[in-house]
Amino acid sequence: MLAAILGVLSALPELLKLINGLGKFLKDTLGDNPKKFLADAGEAFEKLNKAETKPERIAAARDIQSLIKRL
Repeated sequence: MLAAILGVLSALPELLKLINGLGKFLKDTLGDNPKKFLADAGEAFEKLNKAETKPERIAAARDIQSLIKRL
């Protein structure tokens, strides 16, 4: 048990580098704030799930399309 804890603690600096690198990659790829992109994606898919009429589904699909363009 102690060896596992020490293993996790010794890997912590590499995990932090990985997280920082992933954040930089997302920012470079998305061109904007990754948090905003993920929030916008959540809203777009929620809108799609709640859509009941054809115009609502079309509007939700446009929101998802704009997300894809941001990539």
